[in-house]
Amino acid sequence: MLGALGFKTAQFAGIMGGNIETEEDKMVAQVEVGKHMDIVIEKLREERKKAKRIKNYHFCYKFYIKNTYSFS
Repeated sequence: MLGALGFKTAQFAGIMGGNIETEEDKMVAQVEVGKHMDIVIEKLREERKKAKRIKNYHFCYKFYIKNTYSFS
């Protein structure tokens, strides 16, 4: 966004009165992003497993009903 407006990061930080992000800050932020992504991916995997269990349960229940009770 800053590039689209023609600002450099240092110019923007100077205008807004903020500190410029150091290389160390960037590295720490990358580590935090990685940790957060790992958490999100794990939650998605758990939801996928849960959805598969529910789908298998419904399939087995329908199969059981179909083969147990005759409606014809």
